[in-house]
Amino acid sequence: MYAVSAHNTAKGYRQIVQDNGIDLRRKPNISEEMRADPIGYANGRWRRLKAAEAREMRRAASEEAAERAARYKAGVPYRITLAEIERRICKATRVSRAEIHSSRRSMRVVLARQAFMYWARRLTSRSLPEIGRFVGGRDHTTVLHASRVYPDKRAERGRTLRRFA
Repeated sequence: MYAVSAHNTAKGYRQIVQDNGIDLRRKPNISEEMRADPIGYANGRWRRLKAAEAREMRRAASEEAAERAARYKAGVPYRITLAEIERRICKATRVSRAEIHSSRRSMRVVLARQAFMYWARRLTSRSLPEIGRFVGGRDHTTVLHASRVYPDKRAERGRTLRRFA
């Protein structure tokens, strides 16, 4: 199985496979699969998931879903965690967790970091210093700045957000 980019879905993958006329009952060789699978190609090269890595990803997702279902049955409201916000931001922006925690200041990393800080402040009840510590030991003023600047940066790209009060 090849890793697919974050914006593609299983339904979209099946549609592309169907449009290209690939027979899913027959196991194609790797080169044939590469030519026919436009989704598995990311960042200029093919990445094949190791079987253990794929199993671990499926196990973690099923454990998380089971935990959420148990909490729902018990009547405990769902509360998003900083780790979940970080995971979603990393997936949406294609920036790694290590890059968000690093001191890099390239535009895409800074935007992802600021997005994380904005949503962490808006969706959780964590304090500014707690959010800053989670993102790699940053000061509370950095979190405050990010939550004020991020909506403007998003508006420049045509996506508006209300300002955080």
